Amino acid sequence: MKKKKRYLAALVAGVFLATAVLSGCGQSKKEISKNDDHLTVYLWENRLMKNIAPYIQEQFPDHDIEFIVGNNDTDLYSYFEEHGELPDIITVRRFSGTDAQDLQPYLMDFASYDVVSRYYSYALQYYKNSKDEIQWLPICGIPQTIIANKTLFDQYGIKIPENYEEYAQACQQFYDNGIKPYSLDLAEDWSAHEVIQTGAIGEFMSLDGIKWRSSAESASENIAFDDALWERIFSETNTFLRDSHFTKEDISVDINTATQMFLEGKAAMFHGYPALMQEFQKQMDAELIRIPFFHKFRMKLL
Repeated sequence: MKKKKRYLAALVAGVFLATAVLSGCGQSKKEISKNDDHLTVYLWENRLMKNIAPYIQEQFPDHDIEFIVGNNDTDLYSYFEEHGELPDIITVRRFSGTDAQDLQPYLMDFASYDVVSRYYSYALQYYKNSKDEIQWLPICGIPQTIIANKTLFDQYGIKIPENYEEYAQACQQFYDNGIKPYSLDLAEDWSAHEVIQTGAIGEFMSLDGIKWRSSAESASENIAFDDALWERIFSETNTFLRDSHFTKEDISVDINTATQMFLEGKAAMFHGYPALMQEFQKQMDAELIRIPFFHKFRMKLL
């Protein structure tokens, strides 16, 4: 790939950073277009075609940038590499360097481009591979928490929880009153990440968890499941699901059903980021507040 096209790809990646929407981007080292000004960008969902593509095109009016809806995992791009050509820029939501290991020989190294200057140097260490190349970059950091219907809590005289024990008590009280404690879209492909993060947040913030996350995100070495760490993670996630009164029927609940249940006041809690809570607030005649994910403290025998 020519230097001019690489530079353009790095510039476009920098604009993606400003949009704070995507999770990673890379570029093929292969010559994938005869026109050096033509850039192919694969987006991980249709919504980005409406929200991102016009903005990018406005920033680069003199360049031919083609946006295509791709897929939300790296398997599609591994297939392209095997049977055709990779796009110039890949966007995938919620993935790590480990997921992109098979594509490493074909990805561009951003280390020498200005785009990396937008990050704190200490953060970049988590996005380097074993050769100290920076082949993918995170785009957004959105705080996700529990969204609680405070009006519903007040209506039933239930205390807003300040720790995990109080959270479990609140869930039991709502359940006893015929209100679903927590509405969760378990049928969606991202729900596994959501429920594990919510149920075992303390383990991911522990020293063991931070070490594992750092290795997984950087793909700097072979990553294996740590039996002790993951046994705790899955155990605490199971406890969270049980205390939240989820059942096997919840596995078929999609995002629309889960959202509507919360909007109609049939569920006391949901999950999401600040902008989503603001959107819900406009649709509900209720006061909403944010509650953090709670860590379940383990007792240690001395």
